Amino acid sequence: MMDLRTKKSGRKAHHFDLEQVKQFIDETGGKIAIVAKRLGCCAVTLYRYIEMDHPELKGYIDEARRHTDQARVDIGEYVEETLLDMVKTDPRSAHAAARTILLEHEAARKRGWGRATVEADTSNTEAKIGFVEEKVSQETE
Repeated sequence: MMDLRTKKSGRKAHHFDLEQVKQFIDETGGKIAIVAKRLGCCAVTLYRYIEMDHPELKGYIDEARRHTDQARVDIGEYVEETLLDMVKTDPRSAHAAARTILLEHEAARKRGWGRATVEADTSNTEAKIGFVEEKVSQETE
């Protein structure tokens, strides 16, 4: 078997199936490190492959990332609307759901929420829930 090396760097040349690369980009939302892992190489190798052999993939990656970002926004808006509806009908459940989301969701962690911040923010939960229940009952009267 012939060892394929690039003339310029002497490194082993990688040959990937372009359609498979596109499929992995779509599936991962453009996360190159994950795409590279699926292809059995490192991210640097995949970036080099894109740069040297398929620069048109840069736009494809950007589009996959934009699509993923928009999906996150849509999900976030849906969750927010759902929680607001829950607050009006069942504040205790809304609080539990919000707490779970803030502790578990990646986007919440990126915004600085974590176990310490959630615990600090929910330290007087009963008082907050009572306040919300009072506000909701005033609005419905």
